[in-house]
Order: sequence, then C-alpha cells, then structure tokens
Amino acid sequence: MFENKQTWQNGLMLALSICLIQWHSIQFWIASTGVIGPLWSIAIEAAALWLWWQQRFLLACCASLILVVGPLTYLAMPVYESAQLEDQKQLHLSDRKVLLQDSIAQLSSALKSYQQTSESRVGWAARIDETQSALQAERQRFENLIIETQAQSRNALPYLTISIETLSITILMLTQILAIHALRGVSTSKPQIETVSTSLPEEPVTAGDSVSSLSKRFEIPDDEIETTVTELSKRLTEALKVETISQAEWARRNGVSSKSVSMLLNHSKRKAEGKECISKNELRHIAEQLKLINGGDVING
Repeated sequence: MFENKQTWQNGLMLALSICLIQWHSIQFWIASTGVIGPLWSIAIEAAALWLWWQQRFLLACCASLILVVGPLTYLAMPVYESAQLEDQKQLHLSDRKVLLQDSIAQLSSALKSYQQTSESRVGWAARIDETQSALQAERQRFENLIIETQAQSRNALPYLTISIETLSITILMLTQILAIHALRGVSTSKPQIETVSTSLPEEPVTAGDSVSSLSKRFEIPDDEIETTVTELSKRLTEALKVETISQAEWARRNGVSSKSVSMLLNHSKRKAEGKECISKNELRHIAEQLKLINGGDVING
C-alpha cells in the first residue's frame, strides 16, 4: 500500500491523529470504566476506522462522534470546573458588594446624625472621627471589590481554551477520515486479475489473425492444463456472478460453445468419470473472452 510519498503522508497523518486522540481518550475511559478503559478507547477508534474503510457512513459517523466525545469531555472537564469556580466567586463577590453597600449606607446615615447632633451638643467629635474613618475604610474596600469583580468578569481564557481544544479534536477526526479515504482509494485501485499461465510464441501477432489461428499458435503446456482449467473455471464463475447471467447466455454473448463452458465448469467431474474434457483451443478461446489474454498477450495483474 505504501508505494509513494503521498501514501506515506496519509499513513503518517493517520498514525499521528490516532495517537493524539488516544492520549486523551484513554484517560477519559479509564476515569469512566477503570482498568478496562484503554480497551474501550482503542476498540471504539478501531471500529470507527473500519467502518469508514467499509464506507458504512451512518455507523462510522456515530462511532466517530462517540470517539471524540471522550477526549472532549476529558479536556473540557477542568475548564468547566474552573468556570464553575469563577461563577461561585462572582456570586460571593456580589454578596460582599451588597453587604458593603449596606454598611456604607448605615455609616453615612450615622455620620449625618452625629454631625447634626454635634451642632447643639459637645463631645461628639471623637465619635464623628471614628465614623468617618470607618466609612472611608468601607468605601475603600468597596472600590477594591469593584476592581476585583471587573477583573473576574474579563477572564475569558477558559472558554477560549475549550474552543481551541474542541476545534483541534474535530480537525484530527476529519484528518483520520480523509486519510482513510485516501488509503482506501490506493488499495482498491490496484488490479486484482491474476495471470493465466500460458506459453507465448516468439513470432509476432498480426491484426488479421483469427481466434482459431491464435489458439493454434499459443499452446498451453500439458503440465499446466489442470492449473489453467482451475483458474479459468474460477474466473468464469466470478464473471457469471458479476454479470448475473446463465452459462448459456454468457456463451452466446462471447461466441463460445455452451458445451465448452459446461465442460470447463464440470471438468473435475467429467475427468473422474472418463468423459470428454475441454480442449486447449477452447480453453484459449474462453481465456480471451474473459480478458485474461488480449490479442495474444497475457494480461498481468
């Protein structure tokens, strides 16, 4: 499969994406299922890759979704917990803010009352000074609380982090799918036809040669007849299945005797019973119709 640079690159990207996803996925499944977690993680990814290779798109999408949910959950959980703590801090700061506002209001009211009383009576100066100092301290705490609240509300880093992680895992999953698609294309593009063993002549073949003359000039060695019959029988059976036609119809379409087709497919039985078997010329003719031999040349797979 790995015959060129592009295929090696696809294989490398597939391996890297598997490693990175598994690094996070295994930790999630260990936390969820215990010691069997690694097996769960590997099995799910293997199933997803196999389903994409087999082009079972619906099941493959489901498997890939399950695959990425694990790592995303593992990566997002610390961020989620951090966000929850931030929310709790914000709530606590809001409660403190209300208390400080109430305290400032009470001190301001008390200071105003003390100042009004001091206009008609003496001896309130010390209390007024204490109240002013307390009021100033509360106002300072309130200002610090406002600054702290603003700093907390501007912290968007956890949400940015989880967004980047989600995008990264998604890209890795899509990379896997594209790599599988590319590697499958390389694998299925290779020809699957095997060579039927025949001996080739030294004299050239001309365009005017007939099938019968070619059959005479291209002889099948006696020690290879059984191998050739077995291979041709296998290929013909496959052709009949692919084309979904009968032996007689195939023979009619390809200009072959239906008797020869029957003798080829039942060669072993006929030979054991001592009946007539297919000739070399007919073997050659059928091989040509199956495209295993083209114009006198053997097609190599």
